[in-house]
Amino acid sequence: MTELKKSRRDEKGELIALGETASPSSVLRERNLPGGDASGFPSANQVPRWVAALARLINGLGQGISWLCLLMVILMTLVVVFRYVLDMGSIAVQETVIYMHAWVIMVGASYALLHDAHVRVDVLYRGWTPKSKARVDVGGALVFLFPLCVFTIYISLSYVINSWRILEGSAEAGGLPAVFVLKSLIILMAFLLILAGIVRLYDSVAILRGRAEEQS
Repeated sequence: MTELKKSRRDEKGELIALGETASPSSVLRERNLPGGDASGFPSANQVPRWVAALARLINGLGQGISWLCLLMVILMTLVVVFRYVLDMGSIAVQETVIYMHAWVIMVGASYALLHDAHVRVDVLYRGWTPKSKARVDVGGALVFLFPLCVFTIYISLSYVINSWRILEGSAEAGGLPAVFVLKSLIILMAFLLILAGIVRLYDSVAILRGRAEEQS
């Protein structure tokens, strides 16, 4: 890996050491990938192209899906106005909000994992060294994240296939005829979490290898 012997300041003005290697190390933890391209993710000459591609994919999906939050606010405002002011209602519109909420949560989960932005309740982890955190992250990915995602895909596959087979729609009159698409998010979420987990795993392994090379 290319050696970097400099540092820079992040958006908050805090000094970020780019470390001894040009891996995505601490990139995801600081939500800022050093030496990256316009997307903020590492360029191909710093990490393998496929790792950078996965990072950009998850980042792009997360940023794109975030616009649904604004649409949900607008739609819910319209639902309330139409219902309580104009005495009108639409099951389809209400279910659209539910669908968008599901997309934000299920697809956004991988983006949160990639940027280490998910809710974390810990007492010890935040005070550990980067190397110790990397060991925990590697163990968590191999023992918990990947097996759980594979298990989720396995147990939900027939459930989703059956829904697609009958093109399952809403049980409510006037609802959206796309419940089969909504159920597909279960598999999509698990698959995207695996991809984000691979990037995080590479990041953690790079930290461990970088520290080992430094000590040798």
